[in-house]
Amino acid sequence: MLFCDKGSWFGYSWAEDALLEWTVLTDDSTGRIHCSSPVLGRYTYDDRLEALVAEGRVVLRFVDARTAEFRAPPGVVLASDQGALEFVATGPGRYRHVMVNGPYVSAAGLASLPRTLRWNWRQPLGDIHHGGIIPSPHGYRGFWAWDSWKHAAVLPEDLAREQIAAMFDHQRPDGMVPDTVMVDARRNNWRCSKPPLAAWACAQHPRLLEEFRPHLLRYHAWWEAHRHPPGERLFAYGGRDLVASKWESGWDNATRFDAVVLVGEVQNVLAVDLNAYLCMEKRLLGMPDPGLEQLVDTEFFHDGAFYDVSWPDHRPIRTLTAATWIPLWCGIASPDHAAAVIRLMLDPAHFNTPLPFPTVARSDPKFDPDGYWRGSVWMDHAAWAVEVLVRYGQVEAARDAARRLLAVEPDWECYNPLTGAPAKGARPAVPQFSWTAAARLSIERTLTRLG
Repeated sequence: MLFCDKGSWFGYSWAEDALLEWTVLTDDSTGRIHCSSPVLGRYTYDDRLEALVAEGRVVLRFVDARTAEFRAPPGVVLASDQGALEFVATGPGRYRHVMVNGPYVSAAGLASLPRTLRWNWRQPLGDIHHGGIIPSPHGYRGFWAWDSWKHAAVLPEDLAREQIAAMFDHQRPDGMVPDTVMVDARRNNWRCSKPPLAAWACAQHPRLLEEFRPHLLRYHAWWEAHRHPPGERLFAYGGRDLVASKWESGWDNATRFDAVVLVGEVQNVLAVDLNAYLCMEKRLLGMPDPGLEQLVDTEFFHDGAFYDVSWPDHRPIRTLTAATWIPLWCGIASPDHAAAVIRLMLDPAHFNTPLPFPTVARSDPKFDPDGYWRGSVWMDHAAWAVEVLVRYGQVEAARDAARRLLAVEPDWECYNPLTGAPAKGARPAVPQFSWTAAARLSIERTLTRLG
């Protein structure tokens, strides 16, 4: 895989035990890098490099199983230096990594952050006008919306402002924020948005909540205007096509949406987490909606848990997922309903697995411990679960869960809840994942507050 930042390109994964850096200079060049082990994968990403080299493309090809060759246009040379990342190969597609420093560190606030967040910070480039953190250098290029909100929530204020502004720079006049923003804005994904957690991210630094208030209000107005099924008070995810509507949830291939269809550009599934998020966002923006909060607490609660419901009949979609504790995290569940959900969270038959809080309950027929959003543990929802336990007085349970979550190898995209290993299903987890690092930092802060 290749990626660049402000004139530097990094190549790793054909060997998976070495990292090399190429800095763009000003002479003709053909550069070769010899790998110490055979090629395990051949992937080329050249969009960012093209943005840097207006004269033409720098081409990568593999000469043989151990040699990658770079050819640059006139006026450009790629000077090779050993980079700041060590790999230890453990087999094809599996490796450990030790991060020493990021490729471009200019903000003092980065020094206090976990290594994954430091390494994944990117300066403005092309159509991205503010700095921020990419999800992972392993296949992710650009900024994703709800990743950005989660990163910003744990960043120092100056860096959080950059991360949030990078997304709002691309906000449409009608308020929509795209799913992704890219160095080349023509590649921004406008097929959908992402779950609305922008006000929550800003609220971690009250000055940002006021500074970005006009953007936040337009964003909220877009959800109101575009994400209700016809005649419905509650909200549903949507998009230009069925796949994009699942992406908008952030849960991609989740069991929650196995039978979903679109009504126009809106799903026929009313999503409990989306409605809870919007209730919380309304509160943070100073315009609480008690009527909507009451609907969330009553319409989505069935037989001891919060479930998504179908539209228009409001029948529960009985796949028990981590979305069940989002109304608790957002502070809108009634005490009786919250107590019932917490019993499920603490039950080993459901969510209290060896690595706690999988995205699908262990008891669910569709539970797949290595499935992407079908049973693996995602650290963001696990961190929110820890916060829920603290909020509702389950302090010792929160401590125990937090310690188990922090004991796994950082910072993989998602984990098997039975083994604690990185999930390796049809879509294996990638390493060096930023919101995992952000969530771990949040869990550490929660433990510190508990003493």
